[in-house]
Amino acid sequence: MPRPVIAVVYDFGSVAPADIVDRLEPLGDVVLAVCRSAHTEQLAPLLQDLAAVVPVDGDHPADLDEAASRLRAHRPAAVLTYSERRLAVTAELAARLGLPYHDAATVRLLTDKYEQRRRLRERGVDPVRTALLRTPGDWTPALAAVGLPAVLKPARGEGSRNTHLVRDAATGSALAERLLAGPGGEGALVLEEYLAGVDRAPFGDHVSVESAVVEGRVTHWAVTGKFPLAPPFREVGHYWPAPLAADEQAAVADLAGRAVRALGVRTGVTHTEVKLTADGPRLIEVNGRLGGFQAGLGRLAGGLDPVALAAGLALGGPAPTTWVPQDRVVFARAVPTPADGGLLTHVHGVADALALPGLDGYETRVRPGTRVEPGVASGELAVLWGIAATHAEMVDVLDKALDVLTYTFARAPADPGEHSLRAHELGARPPSDSLARRKAPPMTTETPNGTARPPGAEVHTDIPRFLAVAGHHDPAPFYLTADMFGGVPVELAGGSITHLVGKPVADPHRHQVDEIYFLVSPNAGGACIEVIVDGERHELTSPALLRVPAGAEHRFLTLAAEPGSYCFGLLLSGDR
Repeated sequence: MPRPVIAVVYDFGSVAPADIVDRLEPLGDVVLAVCRSAHTEQLAPLLQDLAAVVPVDGDHPADLDEAASRLRAHRPAAVLTYSERRLAVTAELAARLGLPYHDAATVRLLTDKYEQRRRLRERGVDPVRTALLRTPGDWTPALAAVGLPAVLKPARGEGSRNTHLVRDAATGSALAERLLAGPGGEGALVLEEYLAGVDRAPFGDHVSVESAVVEGRVTHWAVTGKFPLAPPFREVGHYWPAPLAADEQAAVADLAGRAVRALGVRTGVTHTEVKLTADGPRLIEVNGRLGGFQAGLGRLAGGLDPVALAAGLALGGPAPTTWVPQDRVVFARAVPTPADGGLLTHVHGVADALALPGLDGYETRVRPGTRVEPGVASGELAVLWGIAATHAEMVDVLDKALDVLTYTFARAPADPGEHSLRAHELGARPPSDSLARRKAPPMTTETPNGTARPPGAEVHTDIPRFLAVAGHHDPAPFYLTADMFGGVPVELAGGSITHLVGKPVADPHRHQVDEIYFLVSPNAGGACIEVIVDGERHELTSPALLRVPAGAEHRFLTLAAEPGSYCFGLLLSGDR
C-alpha cells in the first residue's frame, strides 16, 4: 500500500524544513510547496535536497491554479503549513485540491486582528475594545473608542512587528502617521485596549494554549508558560508546563476553547495567547498554526510530537488523548536581538553556559559578522534549550547562563566603538526610533522578590551605546539613556567633533522633545558650530548652550574644533 503524501506549504515559520521532513517521515512522504520569498530563495538548495519541491510563485489565482495542478500530480492526502504568513495560500490550495483545512473565511478571522476581535466580541467571548485605522485621520475617532493606554499594531502581522504600547495621545498620533506612511507602510492598523497583566515575576504574565481541532471539536494538549516580554512586546521564549493552579488552568483553557469555536475553526492546530489579569484570563489573539518553539519543546519533553500532530490531523487522524509531560520543565529561552540593531562581531561564554547542569543546547540564530536591523519585532540571536526538575531550577540555570553569555556589537567591521552586552541585558529597552517609549519611571530598584528599595550605587560601563536617531547618517553614541539608573528624565548623546569639521552628521530632522546642544573645548573659543533651527542660523563658539524646541527642524555643522572639543546633545524626557 503506498504511503500517503503530505503537502506542506513552506515559508518562514515555526518549524525548520529539516524538522518538517524528519518528524513527518513516519506518517508519509513530504512534498514541499515552496512559496517564493527571500527566505526560501536562500534555502532553495536545502529544500530541494530534503524533499520533492513544487514552486508556488505567488498568491494570484493563476499562480495558485498552477501550483495546485503540480501538487495534484503527487496525489497529496493532506495539506498544511507551519507558516503564519502562508495560511491564506494554504487555504486556497486546499480548496483547489479538495483537502480539509481552514476555509478562506476562517483564515481571514485568524489573520486579520481587527476582524478577529470583532467576531470574538460579537460572540461574547471577550469584549476587548478595538478600532481600525486606515489613514492617520482615523486616529482621533479610534482614540475616542478605545482610550489609553492602548496597543497599536498592524491589522495583519506576525512576530510583534510594529507593535507598540501607547500611553499618550500625541505619541499614538505620530506613530499611526509613521506606520501608515509611504508605499512600504502598513495597510491598516488596529488600536486595542491594553490588557494589564498581574505581576508573576520571574515568569511572564501571559500563557498560550495549544489545541487540536477535529470536525469543530477542540481538544487542548498543552498550556505553555512564557517568560516576561522584552519591551515593548517581544517574545523571549516558552516552557512546558505553565506554572498555573488547576482552577486557573481550567479557566484559561475554557477561554481558548470558546475563542477557537467562535472563529469557526474546523480542523488543524491552534495557538491561543492569553493574558493573566487581575480580572481573570483575557484573550490576546488566536493563531491558526503551531506556536513558536513548540517543535523543540516537543523533542525535549518526549511523548506528544506537535509537528507530527499537526500533520496527523491534516490526514484525518484523531485528536490527542494526553497532554504533554507534566513531571518536569522543558524550556526554550531566546537571547533577543538588540532592539537598536547593530553588527554582531563576537560571542563569548557559550562553553561556560553549556557546562551548566540542565542546559541541553545552544542554538545559534545569528552568526558573528551579521548585521541585525533595529525594530520592535521579535528576533533571536540564539536559543537556550534545557530540562529542569522544577520551575525554580529552570530560573536558576537561565540566570546563570544569561550572565555568562556576552555579545559584542559594532556599527561596522573593526569599528573602535564596539560595545558588549550580557545576554540578560539584551532586549531590555525599546529601539531608539520608537515613538512609544514610556516616560521614565521613578528611580527605584527592586529586590529579588520584587519589593521596592531605595536606589543604591549603580555602574554602567557598556557606553557609549550606538543608537539609531532619525535624520542621522550613522547611529549616535549615547552615554546616558532613559532606561539607566531605574529611569532618568534625560538622555545624553554626542562626542568628539575634532574630526567632523565641515562634515554634516545628519540631515535636517526633528525630535519629539527639547534638545540642548552643549559645546565645550579645552580653550575658550576653541570650537565653533553652526546650528540651523527652523531656517534660522546660529553660530556658537565654545563654551555655549543652545536649546532646540521639540518639533523644530534642525541640523548642525562643525566649523572649527581644536583637539579635545566636544558637542553633546541633551534630550529631555519623552520620545526622541
